[in-house]
Amino acid sequence: MKALCQSIKQKGFEPAIWVAPFIAEKESSLFKNHPDWFIKNERGNPLSSDVVSFGGWRCSPWYMLDGTHPGAQDYLTHVFKTMRDEWGCRYFKLDANMWGALHGGTYYQLNTTRVEAYREGMKAMLLGAGADSFLLGCNAPMWPSLGIVHGMRTTDDTLRSWGNFKKVANECFWRNWQHNKLWVNDPDCLLLENNDRHKQITPDGRLVKLKSVLTDDEFLFHATHILCSGGIWAFIQKK
Repeated sequence: MKALCQSIKQKGFEPAIWVAPFIAEKESSLFKNHPDWFIKNERGNPLSSDVVSFGGWRCSPWYMLDGTHPGAQDYLTHVFKTMRDEWGCRYFKLDANMWGALHGGTYYQLNTTRVEAYREGMKAMLLGAGADSFLLGCNAPMWPSLGIVHGMRTTDDTLRSWGNFKKVANECFWRNWQHNKLWVNDPDCLLLENNDRHKQITPDGRLVKLKSVLTDDEFLFHATHILCSGGIWAFIQKK
């Protein structure tokens, strides 16, 4: 990763990394070596996300780091400091943040709310990332993230369908006022072409047939709503 980030910088670009900081799968070394760092169930065992919510879209079920545990906090600070200082990465797209604030668990610091635990974990990341980094919250609890992210996804994921285009545009329009007041808005990626692939792997690992048939006007509507958001533009380029 260090060499990759350096190569990106040498080509005149800014490296960015997509990371889901609060979750770990059962077979991960983090979970195996430090089960005490995770949110607990009523029996004192690590809480499995599928018991109280969605298990996760890949390598599920997930287990969630406890933002109040000193070991978990030190780990998060160390990971983000490594990515910042050693890899040279200052842009962090955080995903699955909601799992850091799921209901139904207990924390190392007793009588802590899930919002307080989430914010403590986020503060540990900010400490490691440094003052000049940019943290984008995705799949995140919106109001609990005030003051601890620099950008925020304001819509669901964008998919190549007219129904989705209408849905995310509606979500974005209701949140446009947040841009440059609470954070930088992120309306998700801009799509301008139909998907000509007949099969695609979904987030949950299934192989499905997928071929979109959107019109030019529908793509124009989609592009217009993203332009009107005033926020981040993310393009997906096909090779």
